[in-house]
Amino acid sequence: MKLEFNMSVDEVAGKFGLDIEEIEPGYFKVLNPKKISLIKFQDCFDRCILIFMDLENITNEYHQVIDQKGVLYYFTPFFDDEHCKLSSVAEDAGMIGYYSKGYDHNYKEDNGIDSVFLKGEL
Repeated sequence: MKLEFNMSVDEVAGKFGLDIEEIEPGYFKVLNPKKISLIKFQDCFDRCILIFMDLENITNEYHQVIDQKGVLYYFTPFFDDEHCKLSSVAEDAGMIGYYSKGYDHNYKEDNGIDSVFLKGEL
């Protein structure tokens, strides 16, 4: 089964019911922050960086993480050169105590522990 990626930002925002504003080219602020499945959100893009709060892990009977939910505040559907520009944008807007998560579905570490995998790859 081939998974489809590269939904447009507007399509992803519509899918999750998010009102967004492009604060810099390619960087988006969620105007109505809400708790969503971060895994389902990031699976819409080939790569992205998320800024969120209130992380909640949902596990299966083997205590493996199968979903993560969090309140999404900012995202970008690409990696910038520093991998941290979005964090700077969030901090400049006054956010503290947030989580930042980068995702690239083409990247896999040798041990596979710290990477984010698509469902079914483990």
